[in-house]
Amino acid sequence: PQISYIAQTQEIGESGFYFGHNTVFTSYLTDIDPDPSVDNILSVQRFHFNPTLTRSINIAPWLNFTGAIGLQETLFSKGQNNAGFFSREALNINANFKGPTVEKIYLTGSKLIPKVKHLLEPRLAWDYIPDLDKSDRAKIHSFASPGNVNPTSVLNYSLIQRFLQKEKNDQGGFDTREALRFLVSQSYNIREADRVGTAASPSQPFSDIRFDLDSRLVDPLLLNFDSTYDINDKVLKTFNF
Repeated sequence: PQISYIAQTQEIGESGFYFGHNTVFTSYLTDIDPDPSVDNILSVQRFHFNPTLTRSINIAPWLNFTGAIGLQETLFSKGQNNAGFFSREALNINANFKGPTVEKIYLTGSKLIPKVKHLLEPRLAWDYIPDLDKSDRAKIHSFASPGNVNPTSVLNYSLIQRFLQKEKNDQGGFDTREALRFLVSQSYNIREADRVGTAASPSQPFSDIRFDLDSRLVDPLLLNFDSTYDINDKVLKTFNF
């Protein structure tokens, strides 16, 4: 059984800081002996608390920065190797830059779609989890893990293009609709880049390049595709249309 309480992110007064949290209590009951004829019942309780503080700042009219810091506090009733009650602490930090956004408006001369706006928006994000819980990770039963909190230092970067159409509606006015969105994204693992690779396991810090296109150039027709390209093996790994 599991009980969850999720608090929607809300501003703290008029400070510009936003606070939210996720709280989960879970009770596990499992048979840890693989022999079906032997019952070795293990009961473990876990309480997980994850508050997050977020702040968004417009550094310039064309550049936005959003930072978030979260604490993960997890209590376990027992662990592996006969470990009794223990706690595990982890910290997660996210820094996100959006912009500079470049836009251009095209006049089509059409009465139905008089204008089309083209937006170009780069994004850069850094996800960081320090290695705070190294001594506690070995105690956690795999079935009771609250999620991936391994040490992380990853840069994510992307370029988004959007085309917005100004369209005439049935009432004689105009509506704006996103006709096309094209995303190119990749990540760079800083910890993997610092690792000394071997012939059998070379250091490969760059992730696959992802291409994602969503389009609705006319209302009844929806065309989407996404694909990933492995830059290490130089092969197209996935393609969906």
